[in-house]
Amino acid sequence: MGGPQREFFRLLRIEVQTSMGIFEGKAGQVFLTYDQAALDGHKYFQAGRLIAWSVAHGGPCSKALDPSLYQLMCGQEPQLEQFDCSVLPDPGVQSRVKRILQCKTAEDLYALQKDLGDWISECGVPGIFSATIGEIPKIYAYVVKHYIFLRTAKMVNQLTEGMNAFGNLWDLEQITRKKRRTRYTAGVLNIIEDKLTELTFEDLLIFITGADEVPTLGFPNKPSIDFYTQEAGVRRLPYASTCAMTLFLPRGITEEQELHNILNQSVKDSWGFLKV
Repeated sequence: MGGPQREFFRLLRIEVQTSMGIFEGKAGQVFLTYDQAALDGHKYFQAGRLIAWSVAHGGPCSKALDPSLYQLMCGQEPQLEQFDCSVLPDPGVQSRVKRILQCKTAEDLYALQKDLGDWISECGVPGIFSATIGEIPKIYAYVVKHYIFLRTAKMVNQLTEGMNAFGNLWDLEQITRKKRRTRYTAGVLNIIEDKLTELTFEDLLIFITGADEVPTLGFPNKPSIDFYTQEAGVRRLPYASTCAMTLFLPRGITEEQELHNILNQSVKDSWGFLKV
């Protein structure tokens, strides 16, 4: 229960994202793999069900998906003309998509049609052979949409079906996924907000609650702050109870930089679960 439970579900989410072979890409820019064997084996459904299980028990949902992919999964239309193709996990596809983006002249377009016209057509853009330079941004967006979403539509559907196996939690996720932050101390918050420290909001949330984001269904109660008195001749660093979700800070500190320094030391020196 409490902190250990939240830590378990945080680690479960990491395991789902890294060990099932159905996701690819860098953290925060993850895409679904096109794996028909995994689809037949219902791995995407299993992953969705595990994510929903985490959410249903107060844990985090998956926050690793690329933002553009997530918007498409939610039925939205992101501005894919501005999509950063460098995040695509396949170097070959990344090179081809970049070639479209760099098409600026009639000569570039002719070479693009000659070299990649068939591939672009297979991405659902048969009009590439009659396209003009002015249509290149839209063609780029179509190809990106095909690669990150339409190509893996069956995988996406199976993943969301798995999440909906627990009380339609995928549908709930779309409604309630707005990010929320808990403020602990105004001074330290400003330092973190202004990126004047290596300490992050996620670091603090893990330290205090065991979770690295606010669960979709919220915490059972609000994180809180309590205070302790330093003993003479003893330097006791801030600490936390992840079960009670309480951060304990020393009395008598009046400088925000000093509070930041000792809090940062506590967070960074905390080993966490499965690291001993």
